[in-house]
Parts: sequence; structure tokens; C-alpha cells
Amino acid sequence: MESADYGVLATVNAEGKPCAVALNRVMIDDQTLVEDNDKARKHLDTLMTHFAGDATPAHLRSDYIEERLPGIAVIEMTIEHLTAKAYA
Repeated sequence: MESADYGVLATVNAEGKPCAVALNRVMIDDQTLVEDNDKARKHLDTLMTHFAGDATPAHLRSDYIEERLPGIAVIEMTIEHLTAKAYA
């Protein structure tokens, strides 16, 4: 799972109906969410670097994150059970 760029979170809602959501994930020190803005910035920068590579200079990533941080939620989830399938 650590090599996967994305996955699908499948669960049931409060009414017991199934739902699935596509997720991007990047592991940083075994953490996937923080409420602290400095840590949130670090996670967002890691995501941007992962998906855009060196295409965007660090100072532009930083400006972009700072501008949009108030409207972004970084969510931590604790995985209780995990199954996976790899495609060759």
C-alpha cells in the first residue's frame, strides 16, 4: 500500500448504505492529518511535490498553499481494516 498513489475508501453511511470515495494519499511520518497549520502546509507541499514534481518552484507552491489554506481541510483517518488488490 505504501507504493500506491491513490485508493478508494469504501464504507457505509449512517443509514447503512454503501458509499465509496477516491482518495489521494501520501504518508508523512505515518501521519495523514494535522490541525496545526505548519504541519498542514508541510503535508500540502508534499502532495503538490508528489503530483507536480519539480514543475512548480517551492516559492510558488508556498504562495499557492498560503492563499488557499483557509479553505482546505487536511483529514486524518485511522485505518481499522485494510484489504488491497494490486494490478500488474
